[in-house]
Amino acid sequence: MENPWRAVMCGCVLPFESTQIADVEVIVMDDSPRAEEASQFSQELDIRYFHVDRCTIGEKRNMAVAEATRSGAEMICIWDDDDIFTVDRLRQQVSRMVARPASCSSIQVAFVAVLTSGILQRCKGLPLPFENSFCFRRSWLEGRPFSNTSLGEGNVIFEELDDWYAEAQPISGEELPFLYVRTQSSTAPDDALEPYPVKSMLIGGQNPRVDVSLLALARAFRRERFPELPAKALEIARGALRRVMQEDLEKMRKDINSTSQLAPVYWDALNLEKAWAFGGGVPEGSLNHALSAKVDVPEENDVADSDGLIIETDVAMRLIAKALSDF
Repeated sequence: MENPWRAVMCGCVLPFESTQIADVEVIVMDDSPRAEEASQFSQELDIRYFHVDRCTIGEKRNMAVAEATRSGAEMICIWDDDDIFTVDRLRQQVSRMVARPASCSSIQVAFVAVLTSGILQRCKGLPLPFENSFCFRRSWLEGRPFSNTSLGEGNVIFEELDDWYAEAQPISGEELPFLYVRTQSSTAPDDALEPYPVKSMLIGGQNPRVDVSLLALARAFRRERFPELPAKALEIARGALRRVMQEDLEKMRKDINSTSQLAPVYWDALNLEKAWAFGGGVPEGSLNHALSAKVDVPEENDVADSDGLIIETDVAMRLIAKALSDF
């Protein structure tokens, strides 16, 4: 799963009057030394596998796009095998493209799992769109191939555009979190990612607040939106979030800088049901259908306001502690 030698692409045949994805075809371009056995792949998906000579990432992307084009896919989604997306990534990304409408979409690289050091990092800002999260209409890329390189191979697509934000329709990491996995072979430099450590979901200062973006990642784990994989990156992220949540809870219990007042908002962000509403999104999915729309709230829910927000600090902290024990 975390072999950086491979690039995976999905071709989607989509009825544009709907936000539901119809047929999904998976095209695998593999330039690792040894070919995989067909029996290793899921029989539930339409998978076409190609074992090719060692080549650049750009070349593999072009080969995969060409195969998706031959299949008549209307939407093409890039899916590198060393990055971990939520199980509802296709539905979330395509629904936004249909609603806006947009020809291309990219997802902000907001969370980085570093395998070499075993740490979870955040990323500042949104640099040029990273090709590993592209989803685009087939007609949009015709005649504009990726460059023959393994670093910034998608930059050539946006060279003549004055406003790539408008063209790429970026989605924030808060809306659609995923784990960008860094290995010894990763090509993206630090000055592009601008990483910094994950320390807390509480932001201090005179007007303390919660880090909604980081809590969105915690919510994705809480709702079981990430696939069930024996991946070190998932272990790193889950462990880091669990540690931060424990430290935050201790701060709120001690009421350092009045952080305890943030407990109701903190709890709400772990269970937010309306995050999907922005920009044409659909309700967050999950491997566990019971968790797709929301996470069940214990009986203390009777102290919530009309919007479902827990309004009593002590109750919110008890619920956070319960969530942490199940995390």
